Amino acid sequence: MRTKFYFFITGLLLSVCATSFGQEIVSEFSLQNGKLYSNTDIMECSDGTLLTGIAYYSNDYNENGLLVCKTSPEDQLIDSMAFDYGTLFSINGATDRFVISSFRLEDADSTEFFQMTFLDANLNITETVSIPIFSGVDPQRLAIDELILTPEDDFIVSYWTDLVNHSYWTKAGVFHMMRIRLDGTIVAESETDRMLSPNWSNGHPTDSSLTYYSQGFGILEESPRVYYKIGGYIGTNSNHPWPLIAYSFDENLVLTDTILYKYLDESTYFDWVGHEHFVPFEKNTSKTYLMAAQIHHPDGVYKASMVKYDTENNPLIIKSVETSTTTGSPIKTLVIDENTVYHAYQIHQGYYNTSVGLVRLDNGLNNLWGITLSGGQSNYAYGQCLKSLQNGDIAIAFFTSYGNSGDNFHLYIIHDSYDNTQEMMGGKKPFTLNPNPVKDQVNLVFDENAKPARLDLFDLEGGMVGTKHSKLESYDMSALPSGVYMLSVTMKNGTTYFEKVIKN
Repeated sequence: MRTKFYFFITGLLLSVCATSFGQEIVSEFSLQNGKLYSNTDIMECSDGTLLTGIAYYSNDYNENGLLVCKTSPEDQLIDSMAFDYGTLFSINGATDRFVISSFRLEDADSTEFFQMTFLDANLNITETVSIPIFSGVDPQRLAIDELILTPEDDFIVSYWTDLVNHSYWTKAGVFHMMRIRLDGTIVAESETDRMLSPNWSNGHPTDSSLTYYSQGFGILEESPRVYYKIGGYIGTNSNHPWPLIAYSFDENLVLTDTILYKYLDESTYFDWVGHEHFVPFEKNTSKTYLMAAQIHHPDGVYKASMVKYDTENNPLIIKSVETSTTTGSPIKTLVIDENTVYHAYQIHQGYYNTSVGLVRLDNGLNNLWGITLSGGQSNYAYGQCLKSLQNGDIAIAFFTSYGNSGDNFHLYIIHDSYDNTQEMMGGKKPFTLNPNPVKDQVNLVFDENAKPARLDLFDLEGGMVGTKHSKLESYDMSALPSGVYMLSVTMKNGTTYFEKVIKN
């Protein structure tokens, strides 16, 4: 069922605000209707108009739904419809065909249905498909997880059952995945008990608690297809640092690998925020990938950061995307090509001073330009949507909250006029190593303008072997046993590079 939805709307065409870094805010669409928002999705029609799906709810939680707004490229509201609930998706290869996916519970027999409502570009419902996915589960021990649409237009549905709660943490549960085609056919199912790494198969460590809470779920590799789920965190007695777990599944949804991301080093580690995500990067070459996470840096600040990994899950580069924030959380990462990455993140410059930032990075995670969007005193800004449009512009949607009075929704269209012919650092490391393999001492030759700050050496288990803060032109490895090590080189600007070193 759908109904017309009325609200206060302002459309604002901003004057072009070009900066020396190349980004231009060309338009902003906003609305405020006394509701609170939870997430959003942006889809583009063939004529350049946008469909924006906005999940909303009331202060008393008695009203919730999905508002779909159709807007012109000039920010004019064309139409809007409110649906009971759901998430908006664009069907690959289908012109102006969209689908709202949702879950519907039948109270009579506790059956949960996965429902797909198909729309055209004018918000007309063309078809509805409903599939029962499970029944008879105690609602107190059930949690609907995340949902993705594959390039083949199959929905991957995930949920948890048999949850075991401890305080406000969920310590364990069975993770279920289903692949459902657009015609409602279920083509694959799987379940993973407790989501524990193999060496914990006999139970939890005595000083830790595994939690299922996380928000990372998606496609890590295209060929062969690999899905990932960022799993639980292990809280130690001191609560920090908390290593991160990732689970990978093949195209049949079979669990194939469990990766325990250990501490990056003694002072640089992942912090718990629940918004980490992976992004495939150089898909056609070295198949590196990115992780976006909140990371504790050596200066003691928790920053929205990016880590670049190789296919053996070794970190290559760690970079904070914002140096001034007191703490920051990732929102969304968008890889356009092998030298263009956009990353949206939440900036916390104070408890009541929050904004959303957007940066463009190259393949070395160097910041090419950045912009701050909205924010201020008594303002909480958050979101999860970043989209590349047909004309190359970038659309970003987020909300700002002012307490119980409701949220403001913002949709920015940003034109990137960055000149790619400008000299960029790319992914080149500002140093070379020799010899490698090494017998006694490895030497570092730094570029003329490079400013190194420290060296850290790790074994392949992630343990720190040693560190240096001065005389960084060499590292003595003569006393170490033969094997493979990872040398971490941190520059004074905060960028960290990694180089594999073989000790004979």
